[in-house]
Amino acid sequence: MSWFEQAGYALRFDWGQDGAARAGARGDVVVIVDTLRFSTTVAAHLAAGATVEPRHWKDGSDTSLLSPRSAGARGDAGAGGPIALASPNGAMCCRAASEAGASAVFAGALVNARAVAAVVQELASPTTVLACGERWPDSSLRFAIEDLLGAGAIVAALPNLRSSPEAKAARAAFLGAKKQLLARLLACGSGIELIDKGHEADIHYAAQLSSLSVAPRLTDGIFSNCIPSDDRTLS
Repeated sequence: MSWFEQAGYALRFDWGQDGAARAGARGDVVVIVDTLRFSTTVAAHLAAGATVEPRHWKDGSDTSLLSPRSAGARGDAGAGGPIALASPNGAMCCRAASEAGASAVFAGALVNARAVAAVVQELASPTTVLACGERWPDSSLRFAIEDLLGAGAIVAALPNLRSSPEAKAARAAFLGAKKQLLARLLACGSGIELIDKGHEADIHYAAQLSSLSVAPRLTDGIFSNCIPSDDRTLS
């Protein structure tokens, strides 16, 4: 299995819960990318002043908050404690990386790619950008282009880190789609599913590149904003 560790590179790329666990076991900084919609929603809630607790999809959490449009809808954002955000992919990948021993876990997406990259750059540690992917009905991993593009945006914002071939491929995918992000997200499988379920506005929100200056870091099971020491990197 050592063939697939992307050894010798400061910036790596992987998929799914197994990839998150592998990256965590190496002690990497792990950036969890679930563009539609977990990571985008975490960033949106933090931008609105709340904190977020990632929960298992079936543990009774308020799944209605998975939409980024719900961020700030409550007038008491953050006042009642962390928002419990359930997710079958993003939340589980966060837990897998953290429980395996990751040195830090972040939630990244298109909307906060530059903000997350700025903090990761400061940490100066081996980093895996992790595309969560989606699930087929039999629970096997499904390729998700929206996560590939979100991960690639973060990789592209870290040009000073030596990237593995896998990370370079993610970056190339993002750069090739950079001027058509909304169109790609609307037309991809996950986008079609969300549109069919009445959530097209969430796709428009998720496609806004680096629109949020928040870097959600998981500490003791809660996501809160990690601000780089030199916030001029976000200007």
